Amino acid sequence: ISHLIDDIPIDEIELYAGLQHPSKNKVKKELIDYMGAAAAEKIMQAQNKASETIDKDTLKEFQSEMDIFCKAILLLVEEGVSPLSDEAQEWAGWIYQRRMQRFPSGMTMDEAVQFIEMEVSQPKSRKQFDAVHPNFANYYREMMVEYISNTGCGTH
Repeated sequence: ISHLIDDIPIDEIELYAGLQHPSKNKVKKELIDYMGAAAAEKIMQAQNKASETIDKDTLKEFQSEMDIFCKAILLLVEEGVSPLSDEAQEWAGWIYQRRMQRFPSGMTMDEAVQFIEMEVSQPKSRKQFDAVHPNFANYYREMMVEYISNTGCGTH
């Protein structure tokens, strides 16, 4: 919801995956209440495009990958591994390739960093990060910004 409200890039697979959450009807209602017809149209477009481009196996794979990533990063946080470590940077590359590369090809490195900064600062996203671990959002931000800065990502 926060991605759509704040006009943060989100692809159809992520939106569709979010709309599969058990509280999807509540989420849809809140979004439509906040954004009106524009939200209803975005939801319908995402569902239509997702139904054309992704099947249930692809959606499950995406959700499974996100679970794997969160568990791996949680382990690094709990073990006190630096987000700048080689291991953390490998995970940053892994998630970047699966998630960030779906954004527009004109996205600059600065825009990619701004996206990460916005993602971790949004109250609803922050709440989700904090539910995993109180330091998860900061770790994720530092890890991803380092990866983007060192690899020049965003200039794809």
